[in-house]
Amino acid sequence: MLIEARRLRMDAMLTKLSPLLWIVIVAGAAISLTSAFFFQVGDPTRHRIQVLLLAGLMGMVITLIFAFDRPFHGDLAVDHGPYEFGKEQLLTDQPSR
Repeated sequence: MLIEARRLRMDAMLTKLSPLLWIVIVAGAAISLTSAFFFQVGDPTRHRIQVLLLAGLMGMVITLIFAFDRPFHGDLAVDHGPYEFGKEQLLTDQPSR
């Protein structure tokens, strides 16, 4: 059970999104942002605000995808503290022989 859990964590650490999927994500964001220019809005200021909000939303979504793509790296990394605590508890709770 513990060996399988460790193997799953190691597998999650080494896997990442394929470059093709990143191309699809970025191309989709570019197409969506470009399509915003085809909508007729009477006030140019409102149109700029609409495009900026859409670009901000897409930027945040791509940032989250990038951060969650590699959960064991970067600022949002999973800390090893709980694993060390669990290891200590397992080692101290074993009955002595």
